[in-house]
Amino acid sequence: MLEGDADVVCARRGGGTAAAARVSEGDALKLERERGAAHDRNAIAVHAGGSMIGSVERDVAQYLAPEMDCGARIGASAGSVSKGSGGAAAIRMRLWLRWDEASSLPAA
Repeated sequence: MLEGDADVVCARRGGGTAAAARVSEGDALKLERERGAAHDRNAIAVHAGGSMIGSVERDVAQYLAPEMDCGARIGASAGSVSKGSGGAAAIRMRLWLRWDEASSLPAA
């Protein structure tokens, strides 16, 4: 199992800003691949409490997306959460990547 930290690029439209403002340290986050996203072929959405709050920063997503596409399981939780003026949130998440028998590489 590998572990690391990454920033959430918080959504600035829709309900993402309000949902991100409700995130607290330790909250579970769900990562979901956004295959076919026009803005980034490696896009990974970050959800909290059933709402999309943003995406995994691009520099990290480029490494995580291929692993997710091959079946690796990635867990995430909110690490540090800073709340600024106007309800904006800056969220650093804790990630862990795990491979097991159920998530092995596809045959070449």
